[in-house]
Amino acid sequence: MADTVWERWRLLPRLVALLWSVDRRDMVLVAALAGAAGIGPLVTIILLRGFIDSAVMMVQHATPLNPTLMWLGGLVLANLSFGLVGLLNQSLNEDIQQRLQARVQERLLVKAGRLPLVNFEQPHRFNHLHQASRSLDTHLMTTLQALTLLPASVLTIVSLTLYLTATNGWLPLVLVIGLTPGALLLQRYYNARYHQERTRTSTERLGDYVRNLIIERPAAAEIRLFGLQAHLSGWQQELRNTLRNDRLGLVRREARVNMVGSMLTYVSLGLVMLGGVVLVTLGRLSVGHLAAYLAAFQQLAVTYNTLFWAILFADGDLRYVRDLLNYLDLPEEAFEDRPYQATEYPSSPPIIHFENVSFTYPGSDRPVLVGITFTLHPGEHIALVGENGAGKTTLAKLLLGLYRPTSGQIFIDGGALEDSTLQHWRTQVAAVFQDYVRYEVSVRENIGFGDMHCIDDLKAIQTAAESSGASTMVDLLPRNYATILGKSYDETGTDLSAGQWQRLAIARAYLRNAPIVVLDEPAAALDPLAEVEVYRQFRDVAAGRSVLLISHRLGSARLADRIIVLAEGRIVEAGSHVELVEQGGHYADMYRMQAAWYR
Repeated sequence: MADTVWERWRLLPRLVALLWSVDRRDMVLVAALAGAAGIGPLVTIILLRGFIDSAVMMVQHATPLNPTLMWLGGLVLANLSFGLVGLLNQSLNEDIQQRLQARVQERLLVKAGRLPLVNFEQPHRFNHLHQASRSLDTHLMTTLQALTLLPASVLTIVSLTLYLTATNGWLPLVLVIGLTPGALLLQRYYNARYHQERTRTSTERLGDYVRNLIIERPAAAEIRLFGLQAHLSGWQQELRNTLRNDRLGLVRREARVNMVGSMLTYVSLGLVMLGGVVLVTLGRLSVGHLAAYLAAFQQLAVTYNTLFWAILFADGDLRYVRDLLNYLDLPEEAFEDRPYQATEYPSSPPIIHFENVSFTYPGSDRPVLVGITFTLHPGEHIALVGENGAGKTTLAKLLLGLYRPTSGQIFIDGGALEDSTLQHWRTQVAAVFQDYVRYEVSVRENIGFGDMHCIDDLKAIQTAAESSGASTMVDLLPRNYATILGKSYDETGTDLSAGQWQRLAIARAYLRNAPIVVLDEPAAALDPLAEVEVYRQFRDVAAGRSVLLISHRLGSARLADRIIVLAEGRIVEAGSHVELVEQGGHYADMYRMQAAWYR
């Protein structure tokens, strides 16, 4: 998208719509208060002129005191009223902005949860999320603050300009000419600041990553063992220095711009004041008129500056808000928003057929999978084997609907998978990933996340734990299923071994009770005896279900009805263990190499 003033300010209707969606009544009230605040300076200046002229007349010509007191009372009342209007407007704006920030934060989190998984495989998408989060935390609020100043500032400028023009038409022009160059310089500065901040996003993320390595728990042991503290600290210092130097350059440039703008403003105000004195000596202005005249110009200069700053802040920050809105506009997965129905589970596993499926990650020209064709029959157990990088996990994620094929199709009982709603399809599948998540919450929640409809069903959770072999470990924990796991956020939390965490991940998959199960290295963190026990229990749990098992340990692959061998993204062999060993191909070579370690 082109970075033009028009492209930025055309976002304004969307921001107004967002504000309107928060609270219509408060928005109408804010608009009314802005109108009152905008006309306030003109009213107080007119009252000031009347008060001073009346006071001068009273002193010079002994006129009655009452008119002077009335002008003074009106001036005091106006200042109090408009001051109250400003405070009320500020309070309402703050409340609306906080509610808007909460609403947009919710939308941002929902968006992150609805984006296709492939977005999280691309570094530039993480940059987009980082930029969107930064825009929400800072730039959205400053944009709204700037925009709320615009109506009142414009009304003040128009009313005061008309008032001053009636006295002398050319003096307001002097002020405008004096203020404009500073505003243009500021605009150029904000353009430069935005583009510099965009280019340093990756450096900021890298700095955050290195800092978190140093201060957080997961890497603490290795950092101490390998003596990485000095290296990582030095690296983080270099990144911080780079970012600091960039920011200092911007600060110096901003200071120079502000200095030039201030000098031009003071010169133009001096010329205006000199013009006012000349008009008094010519008898064209009274003393009260001069005071009002100078006060009006002072207020006009302040309001011009406020307006320029508001426009420049808004124009600069709208770039960041555009990042936020662009992120919210990214294509989502085809979710269907409707209540979950238990009857959506099929009575038996469907026929799953891959037809000439290929997959390439966006931004890459190297396919991960090429021409994959096979059928997973109802209740069949297929083992997927191959070297690292062969595409096994990618194929599993295609089956789960986490990725979409670049070409080819996946059919479910004869219907294309893309024609199914993801919400419905994902009720039919369960998975244990190799990079399973360690949720630092209670044991009950750790398992319950497998099926949110069972998260309060302790009996179902206990059954899943028994099926995965996790129940023995849970029974030994301080508070059993209520025990908080991990110590990052709760000092009373309990640490688990990698194998114990993996058993919880397996229990999470079992809780779903889905007819299709994908197991990606489900026993990678387990010792040999525990692995045997897990697979024994798995045989019982998986009865009647369709299973796709990914494993580097070919001994476990023998449990499958059929073995598919992947190499460089293609199916190179398929058959039973006995058949593949007799063929003497890839599988046989891998099997002999692994078997040699046990002789």
